Amino acid sequence: MMSLKKIRLFFTGRLFPCALALLVAAACIVSLSVYLPSALLPLTAAERLFSLAAGLRLLRTEERAESRASALLLLLLLPWTGAVVCFLRRPKKTEGYPPHPFSCADARFSAYARLCESGCGLKPGFARSAEYFPDGKKAYPRLLNDLAAARRFVWMEYYIVEDGVFWRSVLSLLERKAREGLDVRLVYDDFGCALTMPRGFQKKLEKKGIKTHCFSRLRVTRPGEINHRNHAKCTVIDGFIAYTGGMNVADEYIGEKICYGHWKDDAVRLTGAPALEFARSFAERQGVPLPPCKTAEDGAIACVPFRDQPEGGNRRVCAALYRTLFASAQRTLFVHTPYLAPDEKIFSALADAAAAGADVRIMIPHVSDHAAVFALSRRYARKLARKGVKVREYEPGFLHAKSVVCDGKYAVVGSYNLDFRSLYLQYECGALVSDESFAASVERSFLDAWEQSVPVPEITFRERLLLLAAVPLAPLM
Repeated sequence: MMSLKKIRLFFTGRLFPCALALLVAAACIVSLSVYLPSALLPLTAAERLFSLAAGLRLLRTEERAESRASALLLLLLLPWTGAVVCFLRRPKKTEGYPPHPFSCADARFSAYARLCESGCGLKPGFARSAEYFPDGKKAYPRLLNDLAAARRFVWMEYYIVEDGVFWRSVLSLLERKAREGLDVRLVYDDFGCALTMPRGFQKKLEKKGIKTHCFSRLRVTRPGEINHRNHAKCTVIDGFIAYTGGMNVADEYIGEKICYGHWKDDAVRLTGAPALEFARSFAERQGVPLPPCKTAEDGAIACVPFRDQPEGGNRRVCAALYRTLFASAQRTLFVHTPYLAPDEKIFSALADAAAAGADVRIMIPHVSDHAAVFALSRRYARKLARKGVKVREYEPGFLHAKSVVCDGKYAVVGSYNLDFRSLYLQYECGALVSDESFAASVERSFLDAWEQSVPVPEITFRERLLLLAAVPLAPLM
């Protein structure tokens, strides 16, 4: 249940007027659709023809089937408005990936790297080190130590920042570094922090010398922007150290607050060339110069940092990487994901890998944080199980880890869930690492959690009711 603090933040923050505006707009549309057509039959006929034209235009596009289904549902539910939205949409066609010159001894990894670089422009390279953290408690002290040792700049980007032990520890270090003259910046998502931080949060940080950017501020006049959120989770220190993974800056991620039982998350710490690429990407998106960075010789760990944004259309890096990685799995494919709602292509790649003889396993939470999304995850889990994919639920609590390990060598750790929103709609980031030792750490974490997991139960009547609404709206959840 929502705490009293979150209820207060909801009514005093920017989320409440936006929600109220959407409810008023919906009420007006429903009223017009009920009363106006009965008085003006010609208008009803015109609306039906207009909607038919919008539907035919939508069906002729080359968009993914999931996107078209959601748009058609909108067309049916919202007379006039739904048709106008369908006409105004500008879907982008799937683009190819031109070749890039990166190569290493592993031809398979080189293909993955060229695909990622072509999609987002971040250059693959060789990291000095790649350390995997199977739990937020282990990543937390390392992050604080690295922040304390920063000498040039600290740039952080998170979907959720919530007041507590974690944030206060980080904030004290950011304040100190700002006083020392370092370039300290924080990017946070306005929707993600709507129920975790009060108004004036940004101004307070600015007064402390921390340059703060609120991503896509919630406004009553622009409710449609709420669909594209910055779900990325990344810290870059001096252009030499970078953290990414599933962790936000809130106490449940480090075990200081118990939410839904044990909170299992993961993260990766990279040093060297990949961290510099994350820094360059941050500087480019924020429109700031890249400060002088610590130089270092290339390491021996092949790594590809990558980012996604909605403006990329169908050229989403992680979606393309997952399809390719899953399809090329030969022996094993292990996936941590809190939400399981893949599109048709990724679903087929998982099923085909299992059919070809690979040991394909997916782990999802046993505890629900969003009832409809949880029911949707279980639905896809049962469908994949019928295709030979093993799916189990992490029984000790909530699984928030977002990682993939393939054939004991290739591992992806980032902010991506295996659902439509992360793969196609949100700003996200991650890293692909080709290293047997690193992959073994991810695989060991997965197998340890697998021993504590249970089979997906049979569907309940309550889930069937939730799925009536959840399935058609899956690409938006």
